[in-house]
Amino acid sequence: MANPSSRPLAVRSPPAGTVSHAVGNRGQHSGPDSSGGLPLPPTQSDLTKAQLKLLPEGTFSDLTIQSNDTTWKVRRAILVPRCKFFKITCTDEYKEAKSQLITLDDDPKAAIDSMLHYLYTLTIPPLPTRKVVQQAFIIADKYDLPPLRAASKAKLIALNRDTPWPTKDEDRDGPSTNPTVNWLDAAWSWSTEYPGDTADLHSSLVEGCAQHAGSNLDDEEFQRYIWENREFGIAFMKKLEVKAKTAEDLLGQRAGLLPGGTGTGTGSGIQIVRGRR
Repeated sequence: MANPSSRPLAVRSPPAGTVSHAVGNRGQHSGPDSSGGLPLPPTQSDLTKAQLKLLPEGTFSDLTIQSNDTTWKVRRAILVPRCKFFKITCTDEYKEAKSQLITLDDDPKAAIDSMLHYLYTLTIPPLPTRKVVQQAFIIADKYDLPPLRAASKAKLIALNRDTPWPTKDEDRDGPSTNPTVNWLDAAWSWSTEYPGDTADLHSSLVEGCAQHAGSNLDDEEFQRYIWENREFGIAFMKKLEVKAKTAEDLLGQRAGLLPGGTGTGTGSGIQIVRGRR
């Protein structure tokens, strides 16, 4: 009887459609072949989509976030390691840990959506409007999420500089009949609440206003705002001077807005001056 150990080993061919790993290719991964081989491992994009899909489904959730009439079914295992606020409130010492309910009525829905998108995926959420970007900045600052805060600040500055405003979603009630004045006043005041960011945010507002002021330059209430808010007014006029060769180019053959000069008064405290730099 032949010694089994002396028999040649039979190498069985892999079934059709599977990936073969030769000795010389050890450690390399082959993609799926045309006959349906092993799939490639998921990409980061795939993982992000899978994580984000968990949020609206709420399957196996163990925590509820509520803001006024909106609720989100979430998972502590995702939120706690990524946010100090949730780590603290989900400990046994807090009532939220027992009730499994966290109420955030002071935070708008869009802001919470942005925060949860970031916490679930560690990617920056879509921020379609300046209003949503501002809300994302506020909630990221409030709950100490530096990457979301930095990204929303950068986008807010870019929008302030490059996008005409206010848009429809930014119309704001206020003492002025000019919606631009009401929005600008609110945005300028809000920016001062963040001392470390005020200079950047104010600068972007000044640049955007100088770029897109348009017909507001002839508006009496806009002129009054410039005159009464000297910090903005001075910065705004300096920016206009930089952007124009002459005052006539500056205003497109319209009156200049230089305070303290001679000319026809507007009734707002600003003297209209033509042809001055």
